Amino acid sequence: MVPPEMARILWHNGGLDDFRHRVRGRRPDLDALLEALRAAGERWASADRGSVEAEAPEATPEWLSTSEVASRVGLTTRAVVLAIGEKRLSAEWSSGRWMVSREELEHFKAARAGRRA
Repeated sequence: MVPPEMARILWHNGGLDDFRHRVRGRRPDLDALLEALRAAGERWASADRGSVEAEAPEATPEWLSTSEVASRVGLTTRAVVLAIGEKRLSAEWSSGRWMVSREELEHFKAARAGRRA
C-alpha cells in the first residue's frame, strides 16, 4: 500500500504520468495500478487537511531540485548539496530531497559572481 502523499510525490516527481502513457493498454493490471496511484495522489492534494502549516514545496516553477540548480549554475549536484550544507545556499528539505526557491538561486548566483570578481 502506498500512502496518498507518497502517491502524489511519485506521480508528479517520479515521471509516472509519462510512464503511464508509454505502457497504456499493454497490461490492464498495470493500467489500474497507475490510475489508482494518480487518483490517490489527487485526492490527497485536494483534501482539506485542516493544517495551518504551509505545504512542503514540490518541484514547481518556484522551486528547483538540486540537479536543476546545478545545471543552471554550472556545478555538479554534489557541489550544490555541499553549498546547502555550508549554508551558502538556502534550501528546504521536502519529501527526502532539497528544494531551492528561484529567489534563493538568484542570491546564490549573485554571491558566486561577487566572489569571482
